[in-house]
Amino acid sequence: MLERTPGVTLYHQIKKDLEMFITTLPNGTKIPTEQELSLKYGVSRGTVRQAIAELVSYGQLYKIQGSGTYKGSAKVSGAYLVAMTFTEQMLASGKQPGIADVSLELVPADPYIANIMHIEIGRIVFKLARTRLVDDLPIAHCTAYIRAEAIPNLQASDLKMSFVAMLSETFHLPLENRRILCKATPASKEMSRKLGVPIKSPVMYMEHTGNCGDFAPLFIDVSYFNDNYSLEFNPERIV
Repeated sequence: MLERTPGVTLYHQIKKDLEMFITTLPNGTKIPTEQELSLKYGVSRGTVRQAIAELVSYGQLYKIQGSGTYKGSAKVSGAYLVAMTFTEQMLASGKQPGIADVSLELVPADPYIANIMHIEIGRIVFKLARTRLVDDLPIAHCTAYIRAEAIPNLQASDLKMSFVAMLSETFHLPLENRRILCKATPASKEMSRKLGVPIKSPVMYMEHTGNCGDFAPLFIDVSYFNDNYSLEFNPERIV
């Protein structure tokens, strides 16, 4: 039976326990079924399924229809990630990237951020906000929430241009299992002002998360892009 930890969701506890379990297994090893795990932990199959689904999305497990769940990544994944950072995309397109209005503060994680980052509500995290520019024109407003314990000495001046480069090069935090979610959403009054678009006009919402060792996720970076930006997926560069 699972020894429940106050303030931590059941599925997250199970996910962490499964992560520890599969580190002892070679790739390709079949793990117990959802039914077996639900009996082991004393929870519903739905809770176990949620934990497994997250590990699958991170590439730590994969499923074979009618066979079971196995350690490791499947050869073909349904999750598409852009290999280049925003800065690299702009430079490759012959455009000049830039940033403006960089601000950094410590804030308590709200329920949404806490859920995404797998931390308790109210834990103090860094909030790093900035406006992305292309050829000196605003194209996106971005707000990253970063685990404060991972970079306790973070300063706003550490961000020179690329957020990913700052993490990997300045703080030597190599990212793994990066995920990007994109969807259309109506512009709020604040985004209308920051991006120069009409209120309620469609803007691109992008949610970028990345893991680094025990920090899973290390951050969530929320961006709103105006219609001057398009996202291109190159099948040869999707990982």
